[in-house]
Amino acid sequence: DEKIENAKAKKEDENNVGRMGVGSTARQSIRNFNGRLSMRNLQDSYPADPNVNVSGGRRRSSLLSRFSTTRGTAGNDTTLGDSARSSPGTGGDVEDQAEEEEPKTGLEAAIPMISLIIQLALFAYFLAATIITSTSAKESRPEFANAVYDAIPLGCATTTIFFGLLMNFRDYSRKRLGSIQRGLYSISALILLVGCIVLIAMPPSDDGAKTGSPTNVDFVTLACFIVYALLAITEGRVCRYPEVKTKDGKKAKLNKRALLTILKPYFWPHATATSATMNRIRAITTWFCVAASKGCSLTSPIFLGKASTALTRMDYENAIKYSIFYTLLQFAGSTFKECQSLVYLRVAQAAFVQLSEASFNHLHMLSLDWHLRKKLGEVIRSMDRGIAACDNLMKYLFLWMMPAIMECILVTIIFATYFDYFPLAVSVFFFVFTYITWTILLTLWRKKFRKQVAKSDNDWHDKCTDSLINFETVKYFTAEEYEKKRFGDSVSKYQSGNVNVQASLSALNISQQMLLQACLATSLSLAVISIRSRMDCCIASGCEDPNSECCSNLKICTGLEVGDFVTVLTYTLNLFMPLNFLGSVYSMIVMAMVDLANLSELLAETPDVIDAPGAIALPPKNVDDPDVVVEFDNVTFHYPTQPDTKGLRGLSFKMKRGTVTAV
Repeated sequence: DEKIENAKAKKEDENNVGRMGVGSTARQSIRNFNGRLSMRNLQDSYPADPNVNVSGGRRRSSLLSRFSTTRGTAGNDTTLGDSARSSPGTGGDVEDQAEEEEPKTGLEAAIPMISLIIQLALFAYFLAATIITSTSAKESRPEFANAVYDAIPLGCATTTIFFGLLMNFRDYSRKRLGSIQRGLYSISALILLVGCIVLIAMPPSDDGAKTGSPTNVDFVTLACFIVYALLAITEGRVCRYPEVKTKDGKKAKLNKRALLTILKPYFWPHATATSATMNRIRAITTWFCVAASKGCSLTSPIFLGKASTALTRMDYENAIKYSIFYTLLQFAGSTFKECQSLVYLRVAQAAFVQLSEASFNHLHMLSLDWHLRKKLGEVIRSMDRGIAACDNLMKYLFLWMMPAIMECILVTIIFATYFDYFPLAVSVFFFVFTYITWTILLTLWRKKFRKQVAKSDNDWHDKCTDSLINFETVKYFTAEEYEKKRFGDSVSKYQSGNVNVQASLSALNISQQMLLQACLATSLSLAVISIRSRMDCCIASGCEDPNSECCSNLKICTGLEVGDFVTVLTYTLNLFMPLNFLGSVYSMIVMAMVDLANLSELLAETPDVIDAPGAIALPPKNVDDPDVVVEFDNVTFHYPTQPDTKGLRGLSFKMKRGTVTAV
């Protein structure tokens, strides 16, 4: 009997270890439900200690038999309980997991391979074209040497295609191709295409170094950009969006229509404490303040550059005038920014009231059966987090990230049109795009370290709590040193995880600063080259002083002036300033989208019981028999989740005034 029982105990321990995973049998025995414990688990779990007096032989067997008879289900209960906690998706979620995914179409299944082949071919072409264009002489390869789209923009395009290849390998099955990824993918492809078209349509003027007319290589490059843009648009249209999963494992779909419906109060609110007209005026004023603030910040560096140019020419009057204009625009931009925050506060309050009332009324419209099947805490938490997520999404996506991206695009357009310097525009956009992509990738990479820290934090708190709750058990087996070692290992793991989190954050900050300084070095160097080219052209055209009004009046000498060096520096710093917190903002936006999906799923619940289309209002009194206040006449009703045998079937009765009737 003893051998059989020991064999069963050993087999049960092996099963428990396999189910518990990280939690050992020692932790299992201490974490038993309601303080119940299995003596066999405790004897086998703790290591041999000479201070522990354990009786062996028949006495231990009888002790095990007594505990297995009285509380033999304790160990199994613990295993089942921990197993249930470790896999919350079981039970009701089995049906969702068993659902087969919608099969992909032929084009959708072939898109990853087609995209990989095209991007590899484009990367090979742009890399070869960059090398040949930068090293070829006019006599050997005039098509490449005289190309309008020369080595600098070709190199930027090569790097962009390379990052596209990395994203393709990272997400080959397109399971994470969300709205932000599609937007960045399409915008980058379209900007490269538009930039090439602008450069071919308006080639640089003839200064003796270039012919100024596009070659066949330029048209081949344009065709490659068209293919790349069509590929980006096709992937965005064909590939399905990733499905957002809620915490209980159910799939929550947040389509564009549901998102716009939820966010509508922030753009076009209804009447709340004030009239609807005032709320809508505030909403429009918010966006006007956003546009005005960005307009001031985009215009002010130009006046700073003009002031610097006037100062180098000893034109002190204009230098003072442009400096005052610069400071006024800076002040106006800050004022509009504060007005935006102040006005948006009332808009957010009105939207909060509208969304809260709509959600509250919707919950009251649902049936009693739905409320009995749902957990009230989860419903309230989903509603609270969803409404807060709307505000976070508006703040960080629509009022912070989108204006920052638009500012980047407008600065690129200013460099390409106002300053007529396309290499500077392409370089700045390339570094900003790389900065955004790199920050998002490293933020996603850092999530695993933060999860490990959260898990280890819970682990050492759990071990501390379990050990102290089972203080008497620990003392029985003089296991203080063992518990101390387990607790110390958990704390060490938590501290090691904290180091990894801080190290990854430092790596992110260093890489961001490296990209920022590289962008500054490249843009300022290009500005110096353009200033020198302009001065050389002015001297060749007969101007004695290249930094004079004579040079400014020459239309044939294009390029930057001396003060534009300061303008380029200011624009570059202003572009990267709002991107310092891009990683945190991206994480907030992702969490907001998840919470919005939960709220959308809650609002998508349809009431089980609704009035018929021709239902009439309940009359205030019974004209035929005033004593009868309520009458049921052959009423049949059951909830959709109930079988036909449940509910009311042909119920008829009358409730008279002053009586009590129970069903």
